[in-house]
Order: sequence, then structure tokens, then C-alpha cells
Amino acid sequence: ETIHSLCNKKNNTSDIIDIYKKVLDSLILWHTIPFKDKSIIANRRLDKAMLLWETEYFALHCVSEFFHLDKLLTEEWEQERHSLATDVSALPLVCLHRDFQSENILLHNNTIKFVDYQGARLGPAEYDVASLLFDPYASYLNSHMRYLLLDYYSKQRGVKLSKHSFHLAAIQRLAQALGAYGNLYLNKGKFRYKEFIPIALRLILNILETEEGFPKFRRIVRQCLERECK
Repeated sequence: ETIHSLCNKKNNTSDIIDIYKKVLDSLILWHTIPFKDKSIIANRRLDKAMLLWETEYFALHCVSEFFHLDKLLTEEWEQERHSLATDVSALPLVCLHRDFQSENILLHNNTIKFVDYQGARLGPAEYDVASLLFDPYASYLNSHMRYLLLDYYSKQRGVKLSKHSFHLAAIQRLAQALGAYGNLYLNKGKFRYKEFIPIALRLILNILETEEGFPKFRRIVRQCLERECK
């Protein structure tokens, strides 16, 4: 059963937190997998070029195709997304799942299992943790739970993930997700993904409002939300 399905049946917040702690324990094992310099995983990286592709994906399929707000994609936007990619690509590398959300994590015989990891590569731990904790599918998570679980990951792994680096990775990840939702809805005929666009927009806006350096990004997300609500 997926973690998403399992947690949606739970009425008790502490039960959900316990499930997510088990997920994070398994993620720590994944993140600490040793990799050789010449291994396949070592030659696949979530580098600056790929991070820029993700925000271009967001700009194309969400801002432009879905909301028709091309006029907002100015030079200021370009500067902000390049700055974001620079900062995220500079974070320490681990073995990254890259699509670590509640529908790709299963509980089987009381053991956590991961699926859909063909995108695995080296990248920052913050990206996977943000994918899990700022998951638009996971409506049962709230802000308190997110930061409690972030702290749990840091303590269990013995590596402090700062709130700032976590936020940067979450902005990057949610932009990628929004691009995917727009593309799946508009171009792939997968209509269920439309409902997650406003959810992801609200999540990313909440983060952008706590971080300096992204005034254009905030404006883009706000205007997308305003258009969504009309």
C-alpha cells in the first residue's frame, strides 16, 4: 500500500508522524549508500544545468501554457532561477531518489519500499526531503509536522539540514512538480493532475514569502494563483 493511501486513512497526527519517521529512516539508508567515482550513479547528477531545465519546465508548462502569463518571464525571472540553481547545486551530494513523494513509497510486510527511482542520481539530500514533506498529494501534512520531521531527519542522520537550504530545495522541487502537472494535464491527457496545481502553488508561495531574493518568482506564483481562483 502506498504511504499516501495509508496516511489518508489515519485520523491521528501522531500515527502519520510515526509512519513518516519510518520513511525517513529508510531514506537515510538510501542517502548514505556508498557510491564509487566510476559508478553509473556517480555519472548522473542533479547539477545546475538540470536544475535550470526544471525551472524552464515550470515556466513552459505551468506559467506559459497553463496560465498564459508569458509576459512575467522576464530577465529578472531568469536571474532568480539561475541564482536558485546555483545555490541548490552547491549543496552536498547524496544518492538521490529524485521523485520521493507519497505515491512512490510503499509499506509492504511492515517494510518501507521505494518505487519509480529511474531518475536516481547524485544530488542534495534536501531535494528528496522537500519532495516528501512538501508533497502536494499529502494533504494530511501541516507546517508543524513538516519541520518536526525535518528535524528528525537531521538528528537521525547526524547532518544538519538548514531551514534555508531546505526551503531552496523545496522551491526548486515544487517548480518541477508544477511543470509536470501542467504537462501531464495539457499534453498527456492525465486530467487528475490539474487539481494539484493550486495546492502546489500555495505551498511554494508560503515558502517564497519566508525567503528573500525571489520577488519576481513570488509575483509569478501569486498571479498564477489569482488566475486559478477566477
